[in-house]
Amino acid sequence: MNDNLYFIKIKSKKGLKNISRRQINKMIELQKSGLSYDEIGKLYKVDGNTVYKTIKDYKEGKYE
Repeated sequence: MNDNLYFIKIKSKKGLKNISRRQINKMIELQKSGLSYDEIGKLYKVDGNTVYKTIKDYKEGKYE
């Protein structure tokens, strides 16, 4: 399956703009497994703060 087919609508202003629900869930799994936001950010070629905002906004329901 191609992640690019599953982009979600975004109301977040500081999180990633074009990301799939599966990719966000993967970020959350990585974060729970003990990786820092900066380490996860390196995998997605963004900074740690963006990863933090993306996960936070997703949990607050700003991604649909």
